Amino acid sequence: MIHEKNICFFIMELKKGVAKMNGLLLKSKEEKWPIEIMYMALDNTITKRRIIVTSMDDNYIKGYCFTD
Repeated sequence: MIHEKNICFFIMELKKGVAKMNGLLLKSKEEKWPIEIMYMALDNTITKRRIIVTSMDDNYIKGYCFTD
């Protein structure tokens, strides 16, 4: 992630079994609608972020996250 003030650039690798989220991710991308996500980081910590998806494919989500 690249932090700039209270906004950071976000890339997340998708795992299998998240197909049901595609509609929500697509809505965030098309309508610039913020969504909250939770994920497990590489160090096994659970992180919660508020993001707007800027692009996505079958493997990755890319977007801006809003930090406190």
